[in-house]
Amino acid sequence: MAAELNYYEMTIAELEGRLKPRERAFVEFYDECGNGTLAAQRAGYSPDNCNSAAVAASRLLRSDKIIAYRRARARELYERLGLSKETLALNLDEVRRRAMAAEPHMGYNSETKEWEPDGTWVYDGRTAARALELMGNLIGAYETKVTADVTTRSVEDYLAAIDGEGGDA
Repeated sequence: MAAELNYYEMTIAELEGRLKPRERAFVEFYDECGNGTLAAQRAGYSPDNCNSAAVAASRLLRSDKIIAYRRARARELYERLGLSKETLALNLDEVRRRAMAAEPHMGYNSETKEWEPDGTWVYDGRTAARALELMGNLIGAYETKVTADVTTRSVEDYLAAIDGEGGDA
């Protein structure tokens, strides 16, 4: 039995070599419009049948090969734009700092016909919290590992434990 391919470790060129022309076209159309059914129809998957195209799109979007190719395309675009985890973190920090900086709330003064500080200060806590959340996601701060200690025992042992005869349930 052949070893399973790890598409996520392949370069974009390697992935393009493994994709059929219709699969590549589907990804291009999907990234352009965001609609799987429409992208499948444009790529030639059941162009006259929306239901069949929707099924094809669903299958394609769950394919490891397609997922890996879309990620590789996104990475390539981000590199061309100069985006990296570091630049994203710096930009998010700038958003956070600006959102947390309290600014005077302005009110309209009908006598002077101008906007003036009304004595209160506001900051954008929602934006600041979201920026902090995204920054935490970048560094994996919210990942939790769950472990379970699973033991199996017979129904009789469990019932005896419940009755207090055999220890903990």
